[in-house]
Amino acid sequence: MLEDKVRQVFSDMVVLKDPKRSEFFSNLSMPSYMRDWLVMKFSDNQGNIDFDSTLSYIKKFIPDRDAFQVIKYRLMQGSTEKLLARVRLDVNLKKGVVQFELPDFGGSRGGASGIVSDDVLEQYADTLLRESENWGIIELALGSTLNLDDEFENGPSAKPSKFYEKLFGKSKKEIAVLEIDERSAPKVFPYITPTYLICTNIFRDSLMRNAHTEFISEIVSKNVPKDTIVIENADDLICSGIAPNNAKIYFSIDKLDTDTKEPHNIVRDIITCPVCNTKLEYEYYRYHHIGKAHCPKCGFGTPKADYIANNIDINNKKMCIKTPTGEQEFKLITDNIINIYNMLAVITVLEQIGLTEDQINNSFAKLKIVETRFSEENVDGIRIVTHLAKGINPIACSRAFEYAKNADGNKAVIVIVDDLHEEAKGSENTSWQYDTDYEFLNDESIKQVIIAGPRYLDGKVRLLMAGVPDEKISCRKDILEATNELRLDGIDGVFILHDLYSIKETKEIKQKVEGMIKGRNEIKDEN
Repeated sequence: MLEDKVRQVFSDMVVLKDPKRSEFFSNLSMPSYMRDWLVMKFSDNQGNIDFDSTLSYIKKFIPDRDAFQVIKYRLMQGSTEKLLARVRLDVNLKKGVVQFELPDFGGSRGGASGIVSDDVLEQYADTLLRESENWGIIELALGSTLNLDDEFENGPSAKPSKFYEKLFGKSKKEIAVLEIDERSAPKVFPYITPTYLICTNIFRDSLMRNAHTEFISEIVSKNVPKDTIVIENADDLICSGIAPNNAKIYFSIDKLDTDTKEPHNIVRDIITCPVCNTKLEYEYYRYHHIGKAHCPKCGFGTPKADYIANNIDINNKKMCIKTPTGEQEFKLITDNIINIYNMLAVITVLEQIGLTEDQINNSFAKLKIVETRFSEENVDGIRIVTHLAKGINPIACSRAFEYAKNADGNKAVIVIVDDLHEEAKGSENTSWQYDTDYEFLNDESIKQVIIAGPRYLDGKVRLLMAGVPDEKISCRKDILEATNELRLDGIDGVFILHDLYSIKETKEIKQKVEGMIKGRNEIKDEN
């Protein structure tokens, strides 16, 4: 019979289209090619399908979209998951990795994405990258290319239960660097024992998750492995108290000319001694609770530092550091005190793992602060600066406001610190605005403050309470309409202080400002 002949010649390709099976598969939401593959896999030579085995296989390897949340949870618990799915790959040249997403489970937006391991690419790159989409049995584990911010909202590849197991393979690197959110500590440290843990500061953060420093520091302290060496900022009395029983290495910045005898910020997250509750005495304040202090009653105070930055020369972009092995000089890649602390922390750990002064300097020469945090350029004689301020975070906003105040020349400041995603998962609580030092914007050198975003009127009220004259304030809900209010006459710099989730909008504002500057100068040239 023709049917037998077809089976004999095309045994690995033929699928018997039996109407009796239509009802079985009609309730299963899956593409036709996958349905045909299942028929081939579970049919005998006569075309009879084993329905029980097929159902069992589907439940095990072909989860529906809702069940993918369970898979992510099991990944978080350390399991390795196999499933039959479509896979799309993308070569990310900027990050130097090949990324994948699973479109049937929501893709990148739904957290169904990650990094393809080198092992898999070595074997199957030609096959996987030749087509825009592939399908088959894939194996998921947790990756070692991680970003753990936002409480693991970046999908399964960002949840480390088995750090050294990359997706589809094993890690080939000798050293790994993780940046983790403080709240991640209970989920990360049971599976990883870092050689070094760096803590640069502990401040109050978003009211929605990290508003209290004792809450955050306790989470970290309780979960740091006892064998981890903790590298801490000695100038932060909260940070330097993390993991008190661990081995410690401290770094510090020596007294600066800009330090003060009295506090000049609204918020200080430690005022009294955590040991005996006596009011702390400060030798000097740098910002907020950062500085040098001691308890006059019990002796608690700023610990002695192992690495001390001194002779910070912003103009010549260099600083000296006293190390356990002598004094060394390093190039500065920033004039912002917060990032100088970050550089000092990096130098400390790199020296600990054996890098030399020259090696570290050579690396710094290739670096700059990432543009989503800070950027600067000069357009026809006017400095344009973008500076991350992080809405709902009084410390981050205060640091950005003071940076703008202290910059040379006359300035216009554009403030967009509302979370533009707040309709989805934001907070109506505006109390953080009153912990924020808007008073820095009440400065003679700041000629105009433009405030925009969903809560722009709350921002205006806070500016008025900080003493900023009404005639200096321009406000609109729409950020580009607000930017149209920019007055450039007599301005040396425009500072765009923006929220973490306003990167796209910040670029649009910057482009508009550039256009306004160039347009103004073209008119001048014509005259």
